[in-house]
Amino acid sequence: MSAQAALVPALLCAWPAFAEGGELYPAADCAALWFGYGDYAAVSAFLDGQQAAYYKANAFRAAAIRLTGDAEAVEAHIARWRPDMALMMEAYIGYADRSSREIFERLSDTCKDFAR
Repeated sequence: MSAQAALVPALLCAWPAFAEGGELYPAADCAALWFGYGDYAAVSAFLDGQQAAYYKANAFRAAAIRLTGDAEAVEAHIARWRPDMALMMEAYIGYADRSSREIFERLSDTCKDFAR
């Protein structure tokens, strides 16, 4: 496992505080998740769907901006978490990390529920 991917569980320990981000949750969180997914898909031989992920990410970003009225806060939130989401995808897909898979599944379920 890469040194970066090994850090994913530690990086994502902050997720509960992230998820309590008030108005930014869950739309901006979902944008960060799908941007990170797309970023990893762009460099991975094991994962497809880069464009679909970016489409979802942009839709969630637009929703977050609409809901909060604060584009700067939304962009900062996404920029803060996007690299961590790409690392999580690397750990999940590239190294079969169980914790990363579980976090991805919970987050993607939250995003699905929010999008309804």
